[in-house]
Amino acid sequence: MPIILHDGQVIAGNHRIAGMLNFTPKSRFAYERAIKEYYHIELKPDELLVRMPSKRLNNTEINNLAASSNQGRFNSESDHAIAVLSHYEAKLKELDQKLDADSIYSLKNIVAKNLNFDKATHPNVGDSNLALLMYNMPRTKTQGIELLNRWQKEFSNDIKSYEKVKKMFVDNAGSFHNLIHDMNFPNVSLNAYLSDIVDRSFANLKNYKARARA
Repeated sequence: MPIILHDGQVIAGNHRIAGMLNFTPKSRFAYERAIKEYYHIELKPDELLVRMPSKRLNNTEINNLAASSNQGRFNSESDHAIAVLSHYEAKLKELDQKLDADSIYSLKNIVAKNLNFDKATHPNVGDSNLALLMYNMPRTKTQGIELLNRWQKEFSNDIKSYEKVKKMFVDNAGSFHNLIHDMNFPNVSLNAYLSDIVDRSFANLKNYKARARA
């Protein structure tokens, strides 16, 4: 069922809303009958049934709600990566060059906290660290996004292996960020090689599994 905010913005179910607005008499009849059967609500001819949050949400809460409502519906990995990079990009440009933490777990949460520009109660740790990883590996702006999309397709029959490698890099996005900006290595530009490191990790795993099956 579509989700609509108090200002009328549709954050989940745009295609369903478009379909509802173009009902034929037959499909409108079937829709009204289904709503009455499942929700015990009789709609007027100009009414549609939608969901609305009980309170006003900030931008991150809206993003998280939309993501959870559309979980598994992204057309590709690139759709997800583009969405999170666009969402966090302004704040990524302001991120401190050094993030202090005593563990990878703490560092992931520090990244999420620093990118939580609208102070959501529960920042999205996974998406914020994915955005940081994508932001720090560009030879072109979309190179990391295209890379993940390609390898997701390559591992379409073994998606668990793909997710493990991806998670390893996303979880360490803060560590890569610190290394990229480490002034002890002024002549090394790690972000120029980060996409190659990710690419080769996927390729080596793919080759290993191919040899194991041979």
